[in-house]
Amino acid sequence: MKKTNIVISLAALATLTFSGCGGGGSSSTPAPASSATPAPSASSTPAPSATETPAPTDTTLKGDISASTKLTADKVWYLDGKVNVKSGVTLTVEPGTTIAGKTPASYMVVEPGAKLIAKGTQAEPIVFTSKKDADGKSGANKAG
Repeated sequence: MKKTNIVISLAALATLTFSGCGGGGSSSTPAPASSATPAPSASSTPAPSATETPAPTDTTLKGDISASTKLTADKVWYLDGKVNVKSGVTLTVEPGTTIAGKTPASYMVVEPGAKLIAKGTQAEPIVFTSKKDADGKSGANKAG
């Protein structure tokens, strides 16, 4: 059963990884973002909705995700062991988000009845990788 869960999880991750990398038109490089920081305003940060839990400040995911959650692209999200997205919960992953396993035994299971919304783009793919690779260790994933 554990091997089946791992195979299913890996297949789902591979599907998500490659679904954002498909047929594109031009291969032009987008213009770099402006380095100017806008002045904060009272309305610049929307309040979390009643059905969505704000992203935790600790970017390590562990155990059960039992409230709807959004993974943002402004940080690397680390999986620590088995992470279960529970039935009835929606996990939203922004384009450009990186999710990395802390160990080879780290993986995510989206249970029946749960929703995973992950729409990467060619310009902003959703990347699943290892902690070593996400931390910038050169050649970290050479062995697979």
